[in-house]
Amino acid sequence: MYWLFLIIPGLVTVYFGLLYWFRDKDARPRLDLEKLKIEPWRFNKEFLWGSATSANQVEGHCTNNNWYRFESAIDEQGRPRILNGQRAGVCCDHWNLYREDIQLMKGLSLNAYRFSLEWSKIEPEQGKYDETALDHYANVVDELRKNTPIRLGSISGREASTSMVRRKSSPGSRRRLSAASDLK
Repeated sequence: MYWLFLIIPGLVTVYFGLLYWFRDKDARPRLDLEKLKIEPWRFNKEFLWGSATSANQVEGHCTNNNWYRFESAIDEQGRPRILNGQRAGVCCDHWNLYREDIQLMKGLSLNAYRFSLEWSKIEPEQGKYDETALDHYANVVDELRKNTPIRLGSISGREASTSMVRRKSSPGSRRRLSAASDLK
């Protein structure tokens, strides 16, 4: 078995030696900026230039989900588990500034936007749905319809509300939700 410690470094040395020996000595990789200015890049009409956001990372005030519990977790010595105790908090306040954000995307000529819905805002307690949150997301979609041709909404199971974690469910889904949210 000790012979592996001799053969493997030898093979690696031979490999890099051959790479060096057979390299193209005249090759000078560089980016020709003048050529880029002359020959514009072309994308077909169906190409999507877009943006994507996660509700928990941009909306702010997501305090009823497993990510908030993760951000708030402390170790045995009482120190935050995240460096410097950073939290999403208000984020960039997309919840209140979505109209301005959509105008910024429009100004960048983006033609697609993938966003997520924060389920813990839609269903803050098991079986109780927040009409205000549903109306908010309906307003976001209406604003997107006016300004963005393609809208892709998603709900992530990783952004589960804390009440969702406590629900009785199948052992597999319960185990996945518990693993994602049961931090001390």
